[in-house]
Amino acid sequence: MVGAGMILPILPIYAQSEFGLSPLGISLLVAAFYAAQFIGGPVLGRWSDRIGRVPVLIVSQIGTAIAFLVFGLATSAWMLFAARVFDGVTGGNIVVAQAYITDVMPREKRAQALGLIAAMFGLGFMVGPAVGGILVVAGGPRVP
Repeated sequence: MVGAGMILPILPIYAQSEFGLSPLGISLLVAAFYAAQFIGGPVLGRWSDRIGRVPVLIVSQIGTAIAFLVFGLATSAWMLFAARVFDGVTGGNIVVAQAYITDVMPREKRAQALGLIAAMFGLGFMVGPAVGGILVVAGGPRVP
């Protein structure tokens, strides 16, 4: 969530200033991530049932790291779209993390643990934009 929080506030500025995307193009770029996550989430959930939660969570984090790298090093708008779609497909892991918590926590502690995930989700979106802003000032819009 910190990563998503770093990217979202600067995404319109980066996409417009570096790649000349129109407001419609920027909106489609944002939507592409969520559409891919909508598709990827259930797939990741099924895979986590078959091969285990932890391997899927690890692959998901690696996918997000690769997507962020491609996004920051992009040389064209299609690379931005490819990175956001790839991140959406591999990054739909909140459901897998919740399933993992449900698997490992005793019944009486599940609500507390799931509440903590929700709190961390919010914390990531509070910290992420601040970190992203600092990184933009320090090194430009490609850095976050």
